[in-house]
Amino acid sequence: MESESQTGSNKIVLVVEDNQMILELICMKLTEHNFTPQIATTGDTAVEQALKHDPGLIILDLMLPGKSGEDVLKELRTNETTKDTPVFIFTNKVKDVNADKLKSLGTEHYLVKATTSLDSLISEIEAHAK
Repeated sequence: MESESQTGSNKIVLVVEDNQMILELICMKLTEHNFTPQIATTGDTAVEQALKHDPGLIILDLMLPGKSGEDVLKELRTNETTKDTPVFIFTNKVKDVNADKLKSLGTEHYLVKATTSLDSLISEIEAHAK
């Protein structure tokens, strides 16, 4: 019998990304590795999707239409349902980013798209899921 970490919502990954190409590539990789991707393409829909799908992990871009990724993170952390959901920041925003502040808001990882391969991202997700 599989443990909860191998079934159910822990295998659901919410991908909050507005770049269609990056979104499709991440979702394809997640599916290849037996995760179930759910998507939000704006900051405004990210929390709504998190509440709807109860993901085991959220991949969050910081530069989004509507609410910023940082605002999404703050909202996730104040909601009883999502306050403990692991969040991986996956962004190209490096200027004017306070990684310590993001860490204090409860992010698991801060990964830069330009220097992180999708295989590395998936490896981090798989390591976290165990």
